Formats: sequence, structure tokens, C-alpha cells
Amino acid sequence: GHPGGNGFNPYYDSSDTVMSYNSGPQGWASSWTNSDIKALQEIWGVEDDDFSGYLRSDFVVASTWSDIVRINMEKTGSTSDSVIQAKQVDKSEYDSGFVGSIISLILISFISLFLVFTSYHTRQKFISQWAIFCIWWLKITVNIKTKVIGRENILYSPCIIISNHQSTWETLAFQTIFPPHTWVLKRELLWLPVFGWSLALLNPIIINRGDKLNAIKKVIRQGSDRLKKGISIVIYPEGTRQPYKQLGAYQNGGSAIAKKTGHSIVPVYHNAGKLWAKGSFIKKPGEITVVIGKAISNSDLKPSEVTERIRHWTLEQENKFN
Repeated sequence: GHPGGNGFNPYYDSSDTVMSYNSGPQGWASSWTNSDIKALQEIWGVEDDDFSGYLRSDFVVASTWSDIVRINMEKTGSTSDSVIQAKQVDKSEYDSGFVGSIISLILISFISLFLVFTSYHTRQKFISQWAIFCIWWLKITVNIKTKVIGRENILYSPCIIISNHQSTWETLAFQTIFPPHTWVLKRELLWLPVFGWSLALLNPIIINRGDKLNAIKKVIRQGSDRLKKGISIVIYPEGTRQPYKQLGAYQNGGSAIAKKTGHSIVPVYHNAGKLWAKGSFIKKPGEITVVIGKAISNSDLKPSEVTERIRHWTLEQENKFN
């Protein structure tokens, strides 16, 4: 076959090269290898059967076509979409980002085990270096940037940070934004060799998500204990990561801790899922926005009313920044 119309029907030769293709209204063409195509499929998260239609500009969303032009401009210095050169380098950047984070995780997790008898703040300062490295590495290799709105609302006294949950990104990035804190974690994470053991050194609140009633009681009891020890808590009230632009139901654990202890709540919204989606290793370049709201002090409201207030604020931010 040969390229025809706006379709994607490449020539192949014995050197594993796609000689040319024709796609889009300009009918631009280029030279690709099968590996190049696989790289783009991974970057865009599309299967073989979908790839032909995905490259047709009359069907594809504008951001995808813009991504092609952006990659070309970054790699070749040309803004012309007639000489697209995404190539395997994009796949290499993705691989290097993943491999770099894994290597650093193994090293820091292993070394952290020797800090078992040190103070919490010593352990936290050392172990958090992995998160700091990962956020820097994502910026270098994938060009993921962070925009923080409302830094003036950060509390440096122990508090409850309540945020929506879309990605792995926020569990890393919050360590570069907020003072030392711990999290509510599912118990299975501690079963991971080395990594899970190093997590345990950060005094997390460990729950069994299959036992929701006891999990909530444990969050309130252990959350109160962490705050007394001067450790802030990050709580994701949706319980699990949600797809981008979807906000799950908020549970009352964080608000209940605030009611019991008198500590303030700092509401947070982010849109990390648009660049690093739930359950995906694929990361896209761009800017993630984090919005930090004004602290909510102890009030006469019921925990459920405080939770609803936070969720309503989060929805407002989602509508504003998406």
C-alpha cells in the first residue's frame, strides 16, 4: 500500500524504517522507524488500531497536533509541521526519567534503613530528598513544571492538608511545597521490600481499606497522635486516585481530626492528572497548577459540613483551572 488521503499507511523497508506517511490537511511527510511510532504510541497512550485515526488532524484534538509541532520545534528548532522529528529521543527521555527515579529510590530507601534510630525530622529530611529529586528530574527530562498559587496560605504549624487525588505526582510534589508531613497509606505499601520499610520510618497512618469503619477510626486516632507530635498530615479524602477532571466523594476523616484536635485544615487543589494520569507511567510535558486555599480554623460546623465546604471549594478550582 501507499499513503493515501489523510490516512496513515506507511511504506516499510528491510531496515525497519517507515519511509513516509501522509497525514493532515497539509499532507506533510517524514521518515519514521517502527520504534519511533511505538514511542509516540506510548507518549500518547494509544493502541495500534487507534494510531492511524489518531494522526488524522481532522479527528484529533488540537492539543495533540500542537504536541507534534511542539516536539518538532524542540528537537529541530523548526516551527514547520512538514518536517516532524519526534523520533526515539522522546522515548529515551521517558525511559531516562523512569530509570533515574527508580535508581535514586533504591539508593535512598536502602540508606534510610540505617536511620532507624534517628529522630523523625532527620529521617524525613533525608527520605524526602527522593521526592525533591523526582520533581527536579521530571522537569529536566519531561519538562513538567509546577505553578503554585496561594503559597501565603501554607501553615508552618501542624495542620491537616486535604487535597484531591489524581496522580502519583502530588505525593512527591507536596514534599517540595509543604513543611514536613506524613500521609494516610494503605497497608500493602509497607509490604514492599526496602521501599515499604523506608516509608514506615516516616510515621504514616496505616489503614486497611477493606475495613472502612476501622480505617476511619484509625485515621482519627493516629492522626491526632501525629499532630500532637508536631507532624502535619496529608489526607486524600477521595480514598483513591481519580481520573483527571473527576472529583470523587469526600470522606470526613480529615475534618473529624480537625474537630477533635482543634488544628486547622489547609485545602489544596491540583490538576496533576492531565500530565501524569492515574495508573500510568506515561508523563506529558506541561504545567501542573497547585492551588492552596486559606486555612479553615476550628468552627461549630459538623465534620460533614466542613468536608462539603472543602469539596465545593475544590470543584470551584477545578472549573477555574481546567
